[in-house]
Amino acid sequence: MFQVLATIQGLGLVVGLLAFLWWRDGGRWRRLAAAYPVPAQPGVVHDTRRRRTVILRSRGGLWNRYLGTVTVDISEWGVTLRLMAPWAAFHPPVFVPAAEVVMQPSSWYLIGESWALTLPRVPDLSIIVTEDDWFSPVTHRRGL
Repeated sequence: MFQVLATIQGLGLVVGLLAFLWWRDGGRWRRLAAAYPVPAQPGVVHDTRRRRTVILRSRGGLWNRYLGTVTVDISEWGVTLRLMAPWAAFHPPVFVPAAEVVMQPSSWYLIGESWALTLPRVPDLSIIVTEDDWFSPVTHRRGL
């Protein structure tokens, strides 16, 4: 009986520690989601891209890489970023309006050519992506 209780306690400790680390690691994503929540009507989705890589970089040189776990919904008004389960825990969806995005060519270590998206509501964060066509159909249609 003692061995069963010790095993349950040990598993609970490991699961709790992993959950805390994942919660702590998602701080930049949660700040982005607080500034850019998903609206009730984000627009008609024109394209969905699964298993994309997104990097969140802060001014202090700190960054988080979401390698192949992001689903991108491209709509007429912007882009919705969602993490796939089980990584979605502590990471709410983010809606980035096309009108607020400034895209600049960038380079990110082993990825090479990439794009840095800067957003006015969180000026100390950049979203690094490898594709430049997330916003081009939206911005061309809206004349931006």
